[in-house]
Amino acid sequence: MILPSALDANSRFNHGYSVEVSPEVATFAGGCFWGVEHIFLKHYPPSQNKGILKTAVGYTGGNVDDPNYRQVCTGSTDHAEALRIEFDPNIVSYAELVGKSTMFLVQARG
Repeated sequence: MILPSALDANSRFNHGYSVEVSPEVATFAGGCFWGVEHIFLKHYPPSQNKGILKTAVGYTGGNVDDPNYRQVCTGSTDHAEALRIEFDPNIVSYAELVGKSTMFLVQARG
């Protein structure tokens, strides 16, 4: 679970998608959240209507309430850096995002 202080799960943005569309959410924890976010936004820019509507970074798991970045980086909180993606399932599927995330991680680890 990503901490509420890092993300607002109830916020909705209209980036050109139909009001009838119910966005779905996918969360990826795969190392540096800024790097993971950058790669997804490079391939699915919201301005090009490729399915990603909104992203936010934060932490998942852990045993400390509301940790800061420095605490998480020590490894002592058991949190993982994570990316929350709100997406339009009529444009991009969850399966496609998972497939891309796997490909991105494999390429990054070379």
